[in-house]
Amino acid sequence: MDIIIERSVLFRRLVVNDFAKNYRLRCVKNLIVLLNKASNLYYKNNYMIIHNTVLNDRYKFSLDITKYSIVFLLYKNINYSQKEYCNIARLDRYTKQTMKTVLQKYYGYKNISNEIFIIGRKYTNSNDKNEKTNDCFGKICTYDINKCVLTDCVSDNLSTSDNLSRKLPETFSKSVLRRRFLYNLQQFIDVDSSIRECISNGVYLDVEYTNDIYDNFKTFPISIDQSVLFMIGMYHRSYYDNFITDNLSHDEEYRILDNFLLRLGNKVNGKIHIFHWSNADKYIIDKTLQRYPDIIQRYDDVIKRIVFVDLLQVVKLTIPGLQSYSLKYVCKHLLNIIYDTKCQNGLDAMCSVIENDLLLKTDVYTEKNLLFFHDTKDVVNYNKLDTTLLYDIVKYFS
Repeated sequence: MDIIIERSVLFRRLVVNDFAKNYRLRCVKNLIVLLNKASNLYYKNNYMIIHNTVLNDRYKFSLDITKYSIVFLLYKNINYSQKEYCNIARLDRYTKQTMKTVLQKYYGYKNISNEIFIIGRKYTNSNDKNEKTNDCFGKICTYDINKCVLTDCVSDNLSTSDNLSRKLPETFSKSVLRRRFLYNLQQFIDVDSSIRECISNGVYLDVEYTNDIYDNFKTFPISIDQSVLFMIGMYHRSYYDNFITDNLSHDEEYRILDNFLLRLGNKVNGKIHIFHWSNADKYIIDKTLQRYPDIIQRYDDVIKRIVFVDLLQVVKLTIPGLQSYSLKYVCKHLLNIIYDTKCQNGLDAMCSVIENDLLLKTDVYTEKNLLFFHDTKDVVNYNKLDTTLLYDIVKYFS
């Protein structure tokens, strides 16, 4: 997580400095001083307050030139909905609540607009995923933050849901749950396949992926996609295979994807049912394959035989109303199994591997690879646990 915080701070600083340099603005630390001059800029935490004349010039707006606006600087890839006069950001609840808390601090200042703006790393049009902007200044988004209702992190409703989730499996007998699970599973597998055969000969998959969360800012304000699929774990007939890159590079990504498909084709005949948790694994595999048309051509027969089975959707249909459907929560809830690895989620895995890859680029570790580091070995154990628990969940119901 430290690496994300460090990148976020640097991103904000670069954005503020760009505005200050291009518009000859003076950064001030006092709001009273800020409001005395349009050439002043106030910067704190993840937002800046800037005069509307600057925003009008940069983004061709027609904002009230007697006021300042709050602009949030988010080290995020922003999805937005394009409206006639603006781009509406799609934000998570925590971000919206943080913004509203900030905005409330300035309600008493008549010179500061109630309208907010958002600058992110990249922008994707939610209605047209092909419309992307990699320049952080290429778009600017907004959001009606007044629609956001502040709530506590823990509420009475949440505890009620927690109680319900504890009782729900006990409401049904194991045989009822089993029938429901197998019925729901049938909807996801190949119609000509036996459920028993799919389960016993299935491949239980979990992948680890660095999205482009680490930006070295060498091309700022343009953000280059540096995402890499760095680990593929598969559990098949009581045996675990792990394919891991030596470093975070597309050459290494190519190598493990090639080895994975080769192993998959050699191990499984007929339809290849790949069990995974959520659409993320399928999306990452599909997205990565698009980079390598020659791999798609070489393993065309293998790829065509793959049937992805999203166990998350099957479990949701079987046991509705759980407080959480994370794999970790479901395993604790159903199997009484707790993860014993330092790595607890995909974000932990991604951050630790990025940090280790940065070390590989130093003189000290030039002859090493990612598996040299203890943290990477822990991620392998975490991945193995994920894949084997997918199988354990299926066996629990069958």
